[in-house]
Amino acid sequence: MSDNEKEEARNLQMEFEWVLHDEIHPCLQQLRSILTEVTFKVQRQQNVSMRTSIQNDHPWKLQQIQDAANHLQQAIAHIDNVDRNYLFKTSEEVLHILANILGCLQRSRSSLIVPKKKTIDDLMKSRNMISVFSQYKDFTVGSRVPSVMGLN
Repeated sequence: MSDNEKEEARNLQMEFEWVLHDEIHPCLQQLRSILTEVTFKVQRQQNVSMRTSIQNDHPWKLQQIQDAANHLQQAIAHIDNVDRNYLFKTSEEVLHILANILGCLQRSRSSLIVPKKKTIDDLMKSRNMISVFSQYKDFTVGSRVPSVMGLN
């Protein structure tokens, strides 16, 4: 290795240690402040009336919002678990913490985007299924095959 390459390697090592010791904690604290400020904001416009309602057959969407908030709280907890005086030694330590935080954020995002599966009872009681079953309310299933199929 030439002297220039050794000097470059030394400088890169010093920069790496500077990032580990001086930049990771402020970045985590900034990320924490962003996560605690996450709110749904609606811009208010004059003379505009906004209405919303929760339909009886879709209350599970509220659970999705609660799940997203819980995942955000988990991300904040991961940040809070890092001691402010801890000196990171390797990039793997930082990447492990970031992977945990990003996992929580992905789960939070997914809980809002991907709807929860409904239970069979909820499906059977839904408006669409009730209308389907009402069309066939006189239909009975017997042990015999109907003669209309030509299987007498």
